[in-house]
Amino acid sequence: MTKMISFSRQEYRTNLLCVSV
Repeated sequence: MTKMISFSRQEYRTNLLCVSV
């Protein structure tokens, strides 16, 4: 799921959730 990692402030939180799961 590293592909979804984006360094955007808004997407950062959403990406963290995807990476956490």
